[in-house]
Amino acid sequence: SLGSKEEIESYLMKMLDRFRKKSPSFTGYVGGNILNILSSLSVKISDKDFSDLSICQGNLQGITLNNVSFTNSNFAKTIFTDTFGIIFSLAFSPSGEFLVTGSINGEVCLWKWRENRQIFKHQEHTTIVDSITFNPDNQKIASSSRDRNIKIWDIATGKSIFTLNSPNNQIVKNIVFNFDGSQLFGYSEKQIISWNLETGNSDILIESESRISALSLSPQTGLLTFGCENGVVYLWDINTKKFLNSFNTNSGVILSVKIIESDRVLACSLENKTVKIWDVHNCQCLNTFKSQSYHISLIDISINGENLATGSGEKIVKVWNIQTGLYLQNLEGHLSEINAITFSSKNMLATASVDRTVKIWDITTGKCLKTLQGRADFVHSVVFTNKSQIIVSGSQHTIKFWNINTNQFLSTFFEHKDWLSSLIISPDEKFIACANVGNRNNIIRVWQIDSLTQNNIHEITNNQIFHKILQGHNDSIWSISFSPDSTKIVSGSSDRTVKIWNSQTGECLKTFYGHTRPILSVAFSPDGKTIASCGGHSIIKLWDIVTGECKGTIQEKAFYIIRFNFNGLILVSGQTTGIVKLWDIVTGECIETLGKFGKPIISMACSYDGKFIAYGTYDGIVNIWDVKNSQSIEILQEKFSSIWSLTFSSDSNFLVIGRDRESFQVWDINAGKIVNSFQGDRPYENIDISGVTGLSNSTITNLKELGAYN
Repeated sequence: SLGSKEEIESYLMKMLDRFRKKSPSFTGYVGGNILNILSSLSVKISDKDFSDLSICQGNLQGITLNNVSFTNSNFAKTIFTDTFGIIFSLAFSPSGEFLVTGSINGEVCLWKWRENRQIFKHQEHTTIVDSITFNPDNQKIASSSRDRNIKIWDIATGKSIFTLNSPNNQIVKNIVFNFDGSQLFGYSEKQIISWNLETGNSDILIESESRISALSLSPQTGLLTFGCENGVVYLWDINTKKFLNSFNTNSGVILSVKIIESDRVLACSLENKTVKIWDVHNCQCLNTFKSQSYHISLIDISINGENLATGSGEKIVKVWNIQTGLYLQNLEGHLSEINAITFSSKNMLATASVDRTVKIWDITTGKCLKTLQGRADFVHSVVFTNKSQIIVSGSQHTIKFWNINTNQFLSTFFEHKDWLSSLIISPDEKFIACANVGNRNNIIRVWQIDSLTQNNIHEITNNQIFHKILQGHNDSIWSISFSPDSTKIVSGSSDRTVKIWNSQTGECLKTFYGHTRPILSVAFSPDGKTIASCGGHSIIKLWDIVTGECKGTIQEKAFYIIRFNFNGLILVSGQTTGIVKLWDIVTGECIETLGKFGKPIISMACSYDGKFIAYGTYDGIVNIWDVKNSQSIEILQEKFSSIWSLTFSSDSNFLVIGRDRESFQVWDINAGKIVNSFQGDRPYENIDISGVTGLSNSTITNLKELGAYN
């Protein structure tokens, strides 16, 4: 045995000393290998000297490096955490050499993915990039965003050449070039739209009776297919502008369609949890693939037409053989739901997930060839402790204590490689609980703290013991909440269940079923008798905690987060469209709509006195709403710093705002200003990269944004 973790680290650092100021040919892979071993030992590497080294094939993604020196080191094929957010769209170039991604914050990134090299990154869209595609000659990229703009990019210069507008100022989806790149097609509401890229003019090609829900084009032959919410798939020739055929799937909404170049095979995913493969020429169903549990919302067909990839809003993708109908394998490795999939010309598949990673797979072996890791250094939870004047913050891997009055960091209460989520403190302030997002530990940790004060905080940190580990969910847990009397915890999970736990014994008291999407938000009513749960982007359910019955269902497409108001008569919902709605929980009627269409609402809080609702968006805006007078009284904005968490103090005089970059602030409602700011360590805080070689300008820029300096 090499001994303890500390002894192993000491041994490895001494070994590195022998390779300082040596040539890359002499050092070989030693520097990279030692860094990788150190990374596997701990979630965080601090106060280490890696200067004057040759570092080859180091993988520093997802690792926190603080107060580390890489001065004068040379890097080769080493990968770091990037700065992109959640990816919503991606596409391979026709050659398979490049990968382009579109993110939640409007960024378009081009990658030479085999080399882990970012070619360019631009944020010219103002919100989610829903659709992105290459033109056939690898020279241009088109991106379509919820900001209702389509941008055309020149790959050689990395510049946006021009912007196309939607004829009716609607969001355009599923954009695709024709065979020579002179035209672009997409759909919006009930229209198929084409753009002439020489003139920039648009033309409404098709007007559909039913709302269009999916589109695909075979560029070589000009066969355009689109599916509608009435379950009908239509075939259209873009060259002759003539309707060719249609067929009714009799299965509800068409969620996605995909046609291959030969026009031989068409795949469409349906609302009844199936994918059907059709012979396009005679409109015969050749094969049917069924999901055992969830709607299949993502599909793609390999370029050779042999394989089908399907995704169901889960963290795995399934691969099938189209001809035989046989299931081949699962592609597993993401920590959270997958947003987008795409095949390359080389029979590889790229997947993008809410976990802020892009993975590239060899579908023959099921092996993950490459992972691109985005940033996750945001404060997902902030909690006031009313008795002790301490703020507790939760980030991806840590729980920390802070002094409200002095802005001082007090201690790190908990640190772990697991992705932590939804930190809460019981109303009686005797328990801290935190949930997990991940592949293995789908648990809730509960600590008993009894009395948290400035004087005993270090004792509590140093002598912490898990009060209970709550186990029972089969997938990531996104949201937890204490009951008003502190005796129960409610949890919502990607496994589509809501569970109630006894916070004292850890026993699971009830499990509620009925959601068909991951549950992103749960809340107790102030009287403790009702639980609300939000099935991501679909429905809200209200549950009777005693009988376990569903008391009501509110249907809306874009739900993301929910909160009860102070008396429990109104439920407030935040949506990915930028809208906040107030619902009467008795009638299920929407009684007021706040905000405007735009950036996703990702955090929300209701003041304890019932006077205010605060909601935060992905692009850094906090809106404080005066409930009585139905007007916004404050709008706080900090560019490019998302609002991940909000909480009011018990006297409703202060609002704590959790942001990106391990930072949070305290806003004085009466004074109308920020009175305290807190800054934690970013992933690469205080890393010295002076004199480094082998890193691209974009990589150095990203490292600086994550805390490095030169």
